[in-house]
Amino acid sequence: MVFPKLSEFTLAVLEDSGWYVVNYSQADNITWGKNQGCDFFYNKCNGTNFREFCTVKEEKGCSFDKGGRARCIEDKLADHCKYMLPYNNQFCKEEKNEFPNDFLIANSFGPNSICVESNMKFPNIVILETPFPKHRCNKFECRGENKTDLYLTLFEEDIKCSTKEEKIETFEHYKGYVICPDPAEMCPAEQKPVQKRKKK
Repeated sequence: MVFPKLSEFTLAVLEDSGWYVVNYSQADNITWGKNQGCDFFYNKCNGTNFREFCTVKEEKGCSFDKGGRARCIEDKLADHCKYMLPYNNQFCKEEKNEFPNDFLIANSFGPNSICVESNMKFPNIVILETPFPKHRCNKFECRGENKTDLYLTLFEEDIKCSTKEEKIETFEHYKGYVICPDPAEMCPAEQKPVQKRKKK
């Protein structure tokens, strides 16, 4: 299962074809390579520390877009660069991927879920083996007047993520920690819509 992204650039191409009237507000917020400069284009993963790429093959974690739990693969079609590829049954937005006992480790799949670094679990629960001991799927929501405040939901307990990589360890139902994703990335401020170009 792949969740394609629709960029403003793609919408502009469709509009310029003359066959479509597009709504730019429906474009996805694409952050792959965003604001990374020319180095990202010319050097890619070669000797760089761009967060779009991983370094240890088969290492497990979250995909770059937080869409699912993934592993680090080397792609021959991408100049042998390594990146995090989600497992087919670990996309956080797919409710069918959830197991009955996932709530014991604060795992929650659904259309509003993302992958986060976390080792949360119910107290007194012994987890003998899990393929993702330090990563979970959690529901998130953008709140506030401008929808820029990031909240994660853990077993009906809402926690606010104020800053990128903030470590939160105090919870009512669970024990462990969760590392907050970047609020500015997950809940970006509303951008000005792309101006429709005038036809000559």
